[in-house]
Amino acid sequence: MRQKMFAGLIAATVFLSTLPGAAQERVSVFEDYAAFDSFVTDMVNRRAFGALLQRMGGGDRLTLADVQRITEQSRQSFPQDFENSEVLRTQDLGNGFSQEARAFWVGETYAFVYILLHERDDGLVVVNFAIHASPAPVLSMF
Repeated sequence: MRQKMFAGLIAATVFLSTLPGAAQERVSVFEDYAAFDSFVTDMVNRRAFGALLQRMGGGDRLTLADVQRITEQSRQSFPQDFENSEVLRTQDLGNGFSQEARAFWVGETYAFVYILLHERDDGLVVVNFAIHASPAPVLSMF
């Protein structure tokens, strides 16, 4: 139950950060894929979801209290740092856009991440980002 509540909060928070009219100001830009990959893997493995969401575009919508609450909920829902991760699926959508699904796990505890990316001349833009405790919402995006 906690994982479902946590996943809903994460998905809602990131969705709010990508509403039309504000997306250009809020999306996250990385120098390249390697920088993006390193950041996401490190943050999810450490369950630092509050800081992760700030960087993924929710920074101007999340207060310090929100970040602390999200981090605390992530630590309750996922009691151990993740030890393993894999990109489950990547799809080239054309014109520099791609999407990917990732899995993170420790023991029998899993987190699933969906990311919509746009490769541009000025860097890699995270257009949409969601974390779920179940694979279905992430895999249904493909």
